[in-house]
Amino acid sequence: MASPGADLLDLVPEERIVAWTRAFVRQPTEQTSSFEDDPHIQRFLGENVGGALDEIGAPWRRDGLGNVLAEHGEGPVRVIIMAYAMTHPANRMRDAFSGDLIDTDEGPAIRGRGVAEQKSSLAAAIAAFAGVRASGAQGRVVLAVSAAGETGTHRAAEAICAAIDARPEFGIVAIGTNGRVSLANKGRIDVDVTIRGRANHSSAP
Repeated sequence: MASPGADLLDLVPEERIVAWTRAFVRQPTEQTSSFEDDPHIQRFLGENVGGALDEIGAPWRRDGLGNVLAEHGEGPVRVIIMAYAMTHPANRMRDAFSGDLIDTDEGPAIRGRGVAEQKSSLAAAIAAFAGVRASGAQGRVVLAVSAAGETGTHRAAEAICAAIDARPEFGIVAIGTNGRVSLANKGRIDVDVTIRGRANHSSAP
């Protein structure tokens, strides 16, 4: 017997998710000194991510930093699905932006920068959001595609929170986990310490 959500999995065929992922890889979104303002990242968000959302019929908008936001439902935000645009630089990776399909011991795979971390997860998140919209789920669900990556700042997250004007009850971080679900996300905390006085050294108290 099929599970209640089985039909929702057929809304976006695997071939479409693969096509999105390959297109995502072919648009470089490397972290540069411009960070979230990098024109390649901004173009990727508007053209590639926006184009995929258009395909599933999901209205979307951009906040002041260029992050893409798509929403379903009304009221308090029950869930935010956070995906990312920025990747690490290609460095010495071979065929970093080819998006080629290759054969591996475990089956077909896509070659390209970001496939194993955020770009395949982004494609899956968009497909999942199509399922949310079709399911008639109650409450407000937000798909947020951040212009950031590992920049060391919170600009993108702050812009997203300001744009949705709400604190989500739950958050899902869409990154590569090989299909596994984790109950936590490795992150960081920043602590600013201010010390007043005259600089000195313990060798000369």
